Amino acid sequence: MVSLSTPDCGPELMDLAELRIDLRTARLVYPATAGYLRMAEDLRLALAAVGAAPADLRLETEWDHRVPPPALVVLGNLMDSTLVRRLYLEAYDFTDLSFPGPGGFTLRTIRDPMGNGVDVVLVGGSDRDGVQMAAAELVNAARQTDGILGYLNRVQLGCWAKPAELDMARLLADTEAVWARVGASGSWEYMERIALAGVGYLRTADERYLRLFRRELHHFIAHDVYQSHPEAKPMLHGRMHQLLLVWDLVRDHALFEPAERREVDAMFLHVGRSEEGVAYIRERCREKFVRFNHATRAGLDAFFVGRYFQRRHGHPEAAEWLRDARELFETQFTSAKPMEDSWGHQWLASMHNTLIYALAAGRDDYVQSDAFRRAADRALLAHGTVGPRVYLAACAMATRDARYLSFESDGEAMVRAAARHQLGTSVDPKKPAYFEEVLRTFMWTSRIERRADLLGLKVAPLDELWMKSIDSPEFSPPGIFASSVELGEGFDKLAMREGWAPEDFYLLLDGISGGVHAYQDANCLVWLREGGAQWFMPRSGYQHAMDARAHTGVNALLDGRGGPQLNRYARLLYREENDEFMAVGTALAGVGETIWERHLLRRRGAWTLVLDRVVARREGELLVERFWYPAGEREVRPNGFAAAQHVDGKTVTLHVAVTTQEPALTAEGCVERCRSRVSAGGEVNLAALLSTTGDAGIGPGILQATDAGVVITQGSAIPVTVVLLVEAGVGCGLRLTARAGRTLTLGRSGRPLVPASGQSLPLNLSRVADVTDLTFTNLVDDPITAVAGTEALQVAGTRDGKVMAWTAGQQECWRADLGEPVSALEISQGEVVAGGEHGRLRLFDENGRERWTVDIPWVTIPWAYWSEERSRIREIAAADINGDGREEILVSNADRRVYAFDRAGRELWKRPIEWGVYTAMWPGRHHGQFSLLGGTARPSIFGFVKLLDAKGAVTGHFQRVDTVSWCMPSAIRDLQQLDLGADGLITLEAVDANLGQVIAFGPDGAIRWDCDIGAAAGALACAVAQRRVYVSSDAGFVVALAATDGRRLWDAWLGEPVDLLWVTTDGRILAVSRRGVIWILASTGEVSGRCDVHEAITALPRPGNHRGPGRCFLLGTASGRVCTLV
Repeated sequence: MVSLSTPDCGPELMDLAELRIDLRTARLVYPATAGYLRMAEDLRLALAAVGAAPADLRLETEWDHRVPPPALVVLGNLMDSTLVRRLYLEAYDFTDLSFPGPGGFTLRTIRDPMGNGVDVVLVGGSDRDGVQMAAAELVNAARQTDGILGYLNRVQLGCWAKPAELDMARLLADTEAVWARVGASGSWEYMERIALAGVGYLRTADERYLRLFRRELHHFIAHDVYQSHPEAKPMLHGRMHQLLLVWDLVRDHALFEPAERREVDAMFLHVGRSEEGVAYIRERCREKFVRFNHATRAGLDAFFVGRYFQRRHGHPEAAEWLRDARELFETQFTSAKPMEDSWGHQWLASMHNTLIYALAAGRDDYVQSDAFRRAADRALLAHGTVGPRVYLAACAMATRDARYLSFESDGEAMVRAAARHQLGTSVDPKKPAYFEEVLRTFMWTSRIERRADLLGLKVAPLDELWMKSIDSPEFSPPGIFASSVELGEGFDKLAMREGWAPEDFYLLLDGISGGVHAYQDANCLVWLREGGAQWFMPRSGYQHAMDARAHTGVNALLDGRGGPQLNRYARLLYREENDEFMAVGTALAGVGETIWERHLLRRRGAWTLVLDRVVARREGELLVERFWYPAGEREVRPNGFAAAQHVDGKTVTLHVAVTTQEPALTAEGCVERCRSRVSAGGEVNLAALLSTTGDAGIGPGILQATDAGVVITQGSAIPVTVVLLVEAGVGCGLRLTARAGRTLTLGRSGRPLVPASGQSLPLNLSRVADVTDLTFTNLVDDPITAVAGTEALQVAGTRDGKVMAWTAGQQECWRADLGEPVSALEISQGEVVAGGEHGRLRLFDENGRERWTVDIPWVTIPWAYWSEERSRIREIAAADINGDGREEILVSNADRRVYAFDRAGRELWKRPIEWGVYTAMWPGRHHGQFSLLGGTARPSIFGFVKLLDAKGAVTGHFQRVDTVSWCMPSAIRDLQQLDLGADGLITLEAVDANLGQVIAFGPDGAIRWDCDIGAAAGALACAVAQRRVYVSSDAGFVVALAATDGRRLWDAWLGEPVDLLWVTTDGRILAVSRRGVIWILASTGEVSGRCDVHEAITALPRPGNHRGPGRCFLLGTASGRVCTLV
């Protein structure tokens, strides 16, 4: 393996002869399509008139490949010619319906595209008139060159797009912002833009593009290949083939000198031999698992780069690379699903890559296979609108089946978008195409057909190889997922669809939790489209752990705990449909102490009933939360809630009628809650009726719970009563009864459910005593945005940039101005460090005088989307990191870097953080040395604790298998180090994770204990003397744990998430909610008091050491008050 930092060309590269095509020795071939024979004969006569008549004229299917001619002159396009189609599939050509378009032509020379020494002159157009134009241009070229052609690329665009309308025309602005050489995904986006510049030349013959391509290619070689970005690992694999395919088609242009061609070829060879080359798949290709996007992308690198060096330079390594690519894709050919279960990577990348390889390698058997059909059908089932357009266009082209274009509403508009190179994942022309394919658009028809066989209630089954593969340690954290579902008992995706038009109803239920770049959304409603609006959409991660609470699903806790593991699959209980109704039942069961069944009933064209049933396996306190995340303007209504959107000039409203009491709005959606004490077998049943209305027409559905079942009424329609049927305690079907007595059973027959309900418990606490030992002080007339306090000094900052300091006795010391909104504060050796919303850092002395100011600019970073993509001071800490007796200043910035400054404001070091913004900083100890502890959050993918030493080096991580998994996002919420004396030092982490949301790590990072609290942990507090840990759960509990072993001592129901916990000197616990409530709990867990602040709390001591020893309780409010303990 070769290091990227060590250029190595290996064996001598062959010097390729200049491209030279003598038309007089070439063979002119034409397709069997009507009209081409006459065109070919006319072209041969015209060439003869200029002394360049081809030696031979043949039907393209009749020439002997064993005795190849020196060159071929090929007429046609993707649609008409089998030979051009082969060139297209192998990525040597891109002449199709969209390019050059009717009224245009393309005339190109291609070096040896078949690997047999035969060069090609492509005479192409999107129709026969365009081919005729190209033929005339060839005659002109032959006249100018005496029939001997060198490199040639002549283009005239047709009617679909003007040169200025092409997506790559933005590159001609040639600004730093256009090139964005430091990309969101390593070098990937930059490589894409370089390739697009080359494609811009190939599609327009405008040499401005080629000069940009050349310049940026050399910049890439120097700064990305041989000297990668200092703040990130190189990521070239998976995009080298894009550059290589374009390079191969422009390499022979006279702009490139022989030495330059050799230099670029050497770069491709060097990367191919490096860890970013074929080595990336060398081991993976031997494994009999389904593949994921990095592997399939690197597999295309191995194939196309291998093909290039085999055909151009005869390198023996090339055969090995081609073999590795073949082995990699051979396994995926047998499966309909890659490792991912996300809506982007699995089709836009992994399955697209698999199809591209099959087409280029001539593996027609894959396109004819059941695995291919199931993968493509699943893409149609799993999307409400649009879908992965390039992948589906490639499916349609490969199979010549226009029904794969079912999402397209206008065939001509689709072709125009493709001609502009904007056939992305959106129909919005302002959004560029997804970067997986830069050369071709796969446009072969503007005819749109629909998949009628995918309407109604359809199921995408589980994939057998995926089920085996996903349990491999690399992709499934050991011990996290469990399954009691066999292959035929579950499902991947389940869709209800009434049509393919934007206004038609569509609902998607997911059957899988986990998978690379995926979430824990089994049994959740993922997508809802109705009335022309998208109501539910696949949710993105990075801000949450993405469990059922983050989806339109149900979270069930027994005694404040979730299950010990996660259900991997939902079980399919029954499904049935007729001309009027669609019904399905599913369940998450087999893991934990609760069972969640979801039953859906759709009345076509009218309403959708969602019945959720949660059964407890043992007695206890059962909390059931059902979450909804509709798009639009949300409001709570007397019997549920609604969301409104404006679509095509009209207001469309989604009405959700529910049977629960007091549904509530959250920051992102809506939630229903039921709390009860149940016996073993006790259950909670929730019903919801979804319907949409526009400005006119039928009104919303009405839902009523009765002893006979749920009754649904809408407009003048006859009411329908729905009863859940069960057998052996499991839902098996639905019985529908109309007023006239007509009864219909969907699913299997069973007995009507008689719920074993328990004792209802209140969601809201009854009146508790008011708190009297909190003091509120009017400080300013502006929201307080940051606070920090010690036993000697307290400080607050405001939205307008004011910084104020006062003593513990409430005597004001000074006021100063930061010059921008204050976002973070710290007290250090009697001085105050203030940080701002725009990256300003300022140190004030004991009298409030400015000692120095540092402005940290926003400098982009690879994978910037793991940051806030701006400079903003998130947290400040102070510690003597080098033992000189003076505290240094440590800063976490929203640019996902940690900075260290000395007392004079000089930067000592900075450290980029993978993957997210460093949060909950705690200057502590590790192995007897200084260590800064913290984790990543908002955004984040890993919920580990990251340790930095005094020089900013990452010295290790405290982690659990699930907090470092790409299959399940997690994030830190709070952190404390606690010295237990003889029991040692422990690091406590409150984490937003699917399981065990409180983790205690020993001094060496080994897990001492963890505890599940049913939802993301919000805040930590420690009572050292009592050896207790207190933690808040976003499900509404405060939990007390034994610090030594994590035993659960008690939990207290507050009914809402809290953002700060604080232990008072007398052992009480303060629980603070940002909405403006402070709860007081006794050390025994009883809620003993409450303080209503009557406004939002806008500033809290930050997570981490600001909530630890030596700190004081301090809050700031929206009106400019501060709150302290008496």
